[in-house]
Amino acid sequence: MMRPPRLLREEQKKLLNEYFAQYPDDEKLYYDVDEERHENARMKKWLYKHASELLQRYWDYREWIGDEGQLCDGEGNNLHTNSDTQDLIQDWDVNDEGYCVFPGTDTLIINTNGKPIRNPVLDSKVQELYLNERVICVADMAALVVTQFPEQRDKIKESMDLDNKLLGHVFAAYAISQPMEELFFSDKEKYRKYCELIEELWRYGDDDVQNIIDVTILEDLNNGNQEVWKGLGDYFSEDFKHYINDELIHTNIAMQIIPI
Repeated sequence: MMRPPRLLREEQKKLLNEYFAQYPDDEKLYYDVDEERHENARMKKWLYKHASELLQRYWDYREWIGDEGQLCDGEGNNLHTNSDTQDLIQDWDVNDEGYCVFPGTDTLIINTNGKPIRNPVLDSKVQELYLNERVICVADMAALVVTQFPEQRDKIKESMDLDNKLLGHVFAAYAISQPMEELFFSDKEKYRKYCELIEELWRYGDDDVQNIIDVTILEDLNNGNQEVWKGLGDYFSEDFKHYINDELIHTNIAMQIIPI
């Protein structure tokens, strides 16, 4: 999935927190379809008004490009290859006038309003943020772990599949979440370093690494010793704790709703 660059992602999270802070914590709102659509529109308008110009430019682009890189209608709704199929438009060429055409043809891609679509272009300043962003992939994750904790080096070999490809979730379980169970009681300083590494991976990891953090490391610790799980709160930053307590444990059905 396409995420905002880290700086814009942090701004986006801050804005969402500010928006929802306007409502009492114990207030639960339920809507029928029309009311929910109205509420979403109100939230979208508020966020856009209070966002930086750079974040607005990113959102403007995302109105044309969906999570998986598919072409949208300028309002975030998917376009389809034709009226008889639900196949998304995920590849297109651009003609001399800058309009989107179906690959290998001169056939214009027409929007739902009957007009041709100009090729969406990501704002150059937003693109620069992506280019300059530090991104940790699964191989980088393993390298960081064994650099800081050399005793885990053998776990790389134990986590390879038959094609000698590193299985990131397996490695994370062997080399991160399992050792932390013991270190909490035997070596608090090393436990703290593991906590700092987990947050570093969460902040700078690509989608695969962030998925490993969410559904392997944090899920394992959440379902293990609760003293170890709650101990994470002593070392994680406030925004990481907010993400875990207010979002992750409520959306990952395999996790217990126990705040850190």
